[in-house]
Amino acid sequence: MRISLFAAALGLAALTSCNQNQMDNFASTDTPSTAVSSDAGDRKSIYDYSFTTLQGKKISLSEFKGKKLLIVNTASECGYTPQYKQLEEVSQRFKDNLVVLGFPTNDFGGQEPGSNTEIAEFCQVNYGVSFPVSEKITVKGGNMDPIYQWLTKKELNGKADSE
Repeated sequence: MRISLFAAALGLAALTSCNQNQMDNFASTDTPSTAVSSDAGDRKSIYDYSFTTLQGKKISLSEFKGKKLLIVNTASECGYTPQYKQLEEVSQRFKDNLVVLGFPTNDFGGQEPGSNTEIAEFCQVNYGVSFPVSEKITVKGGNMDPIYQWLTKKELNGKADSE
């Protein structure tokens, strides 16, 4: 299986064009600590954030403590849209150690124009997605979702800046 996606996991490990051996290694390693150095002040961990699903349910990332998080921005009209099938396979295969979280966005060329209801139907009907998918969010720019702010700003995550 080959997965082409942008992803970030706890500790800001990124996966791109990941092959099966890399996924086996990724899912079997210990969950990295989200602890930061004592000079971090009031820096939050990823577990301090929450999101609202396409169905309107609020989920705290703290529900997933002890598992790795694979956070993926998605779009229904993108060349990578078939990744939903692969992400569902990864979600099912590694469900004891890994949680896949989809974050739809229209930030890249208008590739996710649908409403939350349309996105939910598309994911279920076409790919049987059972992993949590957030309501449509912004992943770049001034209105960036707080989870993506944490993922991309060293001042928040204590690890690295990323676009």
